Amino acid sequence: MAREKILFLDDERIWCGPYLERLNDLFEVAVFHEVKLALDYFEHFQDVEGLIVDVMMPTPPGVSLSETNKDLATGIWFAEKMRDYVLAHLCPIIFLTNRGEENFGDRLAQMALPTNLYEVRNKRDTSSTALPVIVKQMINAARRR
Repeated sequence: MAREKILFLDDERIWCGPYLERLNDLFEVAVFHEVKLALDYFEHFQDVEGLIVDVMMPTPPGVSLSETNKDLATGIWFAEKMRDYVLAHLCPIIFLTNRGEENFGDRLAQMALPTNLYEVRNKRDTSSTALPVIVKQMINAARRR
């Protein structure tokens, strides 16, 4: 049986290693360290069942800093671009951050995603062993909807 495919987007490679080791045990993982490359991927392939997205990343070329709240909400900007896909495919998103939602909570609310399709997790509080379990639970819950 084919493994579920997820997309992992985080510019901080130091955080990715432990997460990716564990995620690769359960999933096929498409890894991106730049938002533009992840968007380019979706122009050609729409085959993921879950998204894990860092919130704070550099703003992609050609996008104004105001759209990404000066890099504080670039992951939210990416999710806004992915919103139609997320809703059509019931594809859950986990937002990873080192900060609270004060930089992006309003934008997240404006996306009007069902609460079972997203979760905000602090990187420091989310272990590499817990993340795959959380992703799997969210994918399963979205399928039951």
